[in-house]
Amino acid sequence: MAQAYPNSAAVGFDFHSPSIDGARQRAAEAGVCDRVRFEGAKAKEDPGNDYDWVTFFDCLHDRGDPKGLAAHVLTR
Repeated sequence: MAQAYPNSAAVGFDFHSPSIDGARQRAAEAGVCDRVRFEGAKAKEDPGNDYDWVTFFDCLHDRGDPKGLAAHVLTR
């Protein structure tokens, strides 16, 4: 997404440290580290708010409370 939308900034959250490390490595390889960051956070504990756009990629159904997570994101 960072390559397709070069004027945007993105934050990715995951609770799985190896996934975060892998995402950071791929961002570095793609040359988008200046506008993309990845942070560790549990589903309902993400530190951000006031997002313009939120996506879930093959993960919402794996969360213990997908409805709760969706409601949490909606209120941010």
